Amino acid sequence: MRIFQVLFFVKLVLLATGALAGPLPTFYPDDFQYAGSVDRIDIRNRTIVVSDMSRQVADYVQVHDSSGDTSGMRRLRKGMEIGYITQSAGAGGAVVEIWVLPDGYLASQRNKRRY
Repeated sequence: MRIFQVLFFVKLVLLATGALAGPLPTFYPDDFQYAGSVDRIDIRNRTIVVSDMSRQVADYVQVHDSSGDTSGMRRLRKGMEIGYITQSAGAGGAVVEIWVLPDGYLASQRNKRRY
């Protein structure tokens, strides 16, 4: 029993540090305009809050996942890490495309770049 607790703890530490976050699929872009963790999703009003920033979401938004599937806003869940682009730069642009990131990906990238 003790060995399972130790292994579980080691896995948690590796996840928290991003050490288990694998590379992004080849069909993902090399870079995202913005990235963060989903705080809230409001499908009716077509808004999401990502890392404390509220964004409008375009009617035609595409949400991509690592398996290659594309769907809409209903794919998103609170706590998910995402990368996204907007139709225009700045705070006023609606989100038009979203990529679901692997768990721990943003933590693994912190030393490389700040989003």
